[in-house]
Amino acid sequence: MNMSEFLKGDSLYLSKDDVPAQGIDASIIGVKIDNVGDDRKPILGFGGGFLKPMVLNKTNTAVLISLFGEDSNGWTGKTVQIYNDPSVSYAGKVTGGLRIRVAPLHTPVANGAPAASQDPARTLSPAEQYEVEQRATAQSLASDIPF
Repeated sequence: MNMSEFLKGDSLYLSKDDVPAQGIDASIIGVKIDNVGDDRKPILGFGGGFLKPMVLNKTNTAVLISLFGEDSNGWTGKTVQIYNDPSVSYAGKVTGGLRIRVAPLHTPVANGAPAASQDPARTLSPAEQYEVEQRATAQSLASDIPF
């Protein structure tokens, strides 16, 4: 019996413990606003029914805006990869946490030639993806500076 099932939290929302080390690809089905604790937060929903919804923090929201635009209605149907970034800090401590990036490009092969991706955001090179993530992180951190 795989006992690791009992180590996962029973939260209503996705946590770093719910995501495998290599990350997981997920298709966005929508965004809603919900009460989380004392705050109203955006909640990202995924298709397939196998992932819990994900509470979006400022950094992940900024990444999604950088990738797909400010209107969350345009995020529906986009595929992202959710992964555990061990360098995430919370309350001054390195705790690890969930991050979002463009899912690796999986192009089907038809007649020996790769099919063109229908989603231009999924054609980012690793260097471009890194730049998007760094820009989003910088924007998120800048908004938290009190001066």
